[in-house]
Amino acid sequence: MLFTLIIGKLAIKIAGLANKDIGIAGKIALKINKNILKRLKKKVTGEFIFIVGTNGKTTTRKLLVEIFGKEKLNIGNNHHSKDDYDGLISALIEKVKIFGKTKVDYMVIEIKDIATLSLFTEIKPEYLIITNLFEEQLSRRGGFKDKIISLKEYLNTLPETTMIFNGDDPVVVDIGMDLKNRLVYYGIDNKDEEDEVEVKKCIRCEGELRYTYIDAGQLGDYTCLNCDLERPEIDYLATNVSLKDGIYFDLWTKGEEYPFDLPSQGYHNIYNLLAALALLDELDIGIDAGELALEKFEFEDNEIDTFYIKKPIFLKESDNISSFEQSLETIDEDEGKIDILFFFGEEKNEEDITFIYDSDFSVLEKTNIGKIYITGVRAFDLALAIRYRTNVSKKIIVEENEISVLSHAINGKAEKLYIVAKGDNDINLEKKLLTMEKKWSNNKLWIVK
Repeated sequence: MLFTLIIGKLAIKIAGLANKDIGIAGKIALKINKNILKRLKKKVTGEFIFIVGTNGKTTTRKLLVEIFGKEKLNIGNNHHSKDDYDGLISALIEKVKIFGKTKVDYMVIEIKDIATLSLFTEIKPEYLIITNLFEEQLSRRGGFKDKIISLKEYLNTLPETTMIFNGDDPVVVDIGMDLKNRLVYYGIDNKDEEDEVEVKKCIRCEGELRYTYIDAGQLGDYTCLNCDLERPEIDYLATNVSLKDGIYFDLWTKGEEYPFDLPSQGYHNIYNLLAALALLDELDIGIDAGELALEKFEFEDNEIDTFYIKKPIFLKESDNISSFEQSLETIDEDEGKIDILFFFGEEKNEEDITFIYDSDFSVLEKTNIGKIYITGVRAFDLALAIRYRTNVSKKIIVEENEISVLSHAINGKAEKLYIVAKGDNDINLEKKLLTMEKKWSNNKLWIVK
């Protein structure tokens, strides 16, 4: 154990100096000692928090780390690794002392792929958050149904864990209905008087799942007309939501109201905030502490937002070069028939765009990629760079009108559409897609038996 720990810490040091993923330390440690996770768990005293779901995991973890840090708590988290299992081992190696036990208040662990949860039998988290479960993204690596079944089986091994679930997601609530754990639900009350009733297929019984309103995807206020699946009573409810000049909402819980006014953007970030705040309250740290810590928090949303408008649509908004390149890596992982739409606008900070001539666009040569739409102020720069680096000129369509090209891309023949946005554009993409999605009724929801 001592030898493994020393080698692991050395690997973390070297990876850090080389600006590489420290998950390599966990991989090495696991080869030396296959029981390393079990051994490491014995060296740590403290509570574990797992964060699971499709979108919002990274932001929720960062929120918690920020708040815990402001509260002067001793914490650990897997912020430097892409791999779940090796990353958890690396996070523990990084945190524990070589000799004796290590006291931490909380270990905050983001689980990037729910299919890997079955590996974590050595650790029973005290708290587990599920942000949301969207089929389109979960299906990119294996079957959605199989992943949900695997998740249910794993959660049934955690009878003492407090579950903090997104109550606006019927897929998540369906899972909670079969658990005997303490369940805590968060959600948003965002009904508009003009909202029309929509009907989808119930995940639990295949009957009619009627919505009084839908926020995004399957999130909203729902009731099945055939079985007992319905939106549960929400323990942490956001009301009076406004996205003008930031994020504003009133949080209601236990008869108390807490107003939040943050200089950030993104409707989806309200869900991330609710998940973090619900956990804070359950830990008796207090919602007020969260409010103070978040006054200057900067959201770094590098995740993909999912929409469904005639087909699955994945939006990746890239604020920097690294995030832009990560978008290409994400596309590379999808083997389905896809089109790509690049919004390449003016940089907010006048960032040098010459990096695009050095970027690896080889993924665009894959045969499963159909059309490549490009729009925005710097569209011709990007098109030139892609033509220079690849042989996909015949796939490229450059169009100045952003609304028009968005419509053409959505109506294309591909099974899925990836939208990669970098720099400023004339339309608020997230808001536009949410509006379009709300008008589109696909009469489909996921069925897991």
